[in-house]
Amino acid sequence: MKKVLKKFKIIMFILTISLIILSTSVYSVDYSKVINPEDYTPTDITNPGKILTVGNTIIGAMQFIGSILSVVVLIGLGIKFMIGSAEEKAEYKESFKPYIIGAVMVFSITNFLGILSDILS
Repeated sequence: MKKVLKKFKIIMFILTISLIILSTSVYSVDYSKVINPEDYTPTDITNPGKILTVGNTIIGAMQFIGSILSVVVLIGLGIKFMIGSAEEKAEYKESFKPYIIGAVMVFSITNFLGILSDILS
């Protein structure tokens, strides 16, 4: 097993070095197709209000779905905890840790994005 791991490391090292050495790129510019900044006029696609509206809709949906899912999972874990035996209760206590971390992440990330969206608008 150690020989296989050593060979794998050597192959990955050689591959990395070869990619670094061989990954030079040459770019050419066709000056007839270069856009003059004075001639550029933005369209409605670059409208930040439209982007923020779509973003707020997505954030709201994520908050709603995350809240419902976390409450449903909490209810399920609570019921299993209440009707389980002593050994099962120990297992469910361990499953509460990832649930709490996930629920905190769902609420904190979506609320952070909502606050960031409010600041930018």
